[in-house]
Amino acid sequence: MEKSDRAQKLGEKEVFSTRRFRVINARLKIRGKVVEKPYIRHNDCAEMLAVTGSGSILLIESYRPEFDDYSYELPAGTLKDGENPKRAAERELEEETGYAAKNVRYMFSGYPLLGYSSSRLHFFLVTGLRKKEQRLEDDESISVKEFRPEEVLAMMESGEIKDLSVTSAMHYYMLLRKGKTAKKAQHKESR
Repeated sequence: MEKSDRAQKLGEKEVFSTRRFRVINARLKIRGKVVEKPYIRHNDCAEMLAVTGSGSILLIESYRPEFDDYSYELPAGTLKDGENPKRAAERELEEETGYAAKNVRYMFSGYPLLGYSSSRLHFFLVTGLRKKEQRLEDDESISVKEFRPEEVLAMMESGEIKDLSVTSAMHYYMLLRKGKTAKKAQHKESR
């Protein structure tokens, strides 16, 4: 059975919009039956695993009204329409942490909420950090913290880190450090 025989998008309609995302209702034909499926359309995001010269990992502690608590996360942000992911990574790193990076290297990309959202996350390893000025948006409450990689792994294991972006990036980073990815030749830390 061909892909087009199994599923075909017939159209879509925006049903709700905010400054951050839009809710879309897709009209589909699946196995001969017409159905509707809503999803969230959100611009892609850049996520940065920032490593200091001493090998520490920079995490942000950010207030999240979704669950009324603070969360340890990677510095991250939404791409502006048409913005290059690497450029967004550089911009968001400086805005959220107050650091600029000499080296911004692509690690991997993926969709964190398949079935619910169109947003793709682009992960970057950033090194060669130099202090600048943090420029938070009005709705951000962020402090920057440094942790040794082993501490981050322990916080993941204990459940203190709940953000799956941290988990994904750290696992990939640990593989890079052990030379177990195809990107090994591209990985050079600034120390």
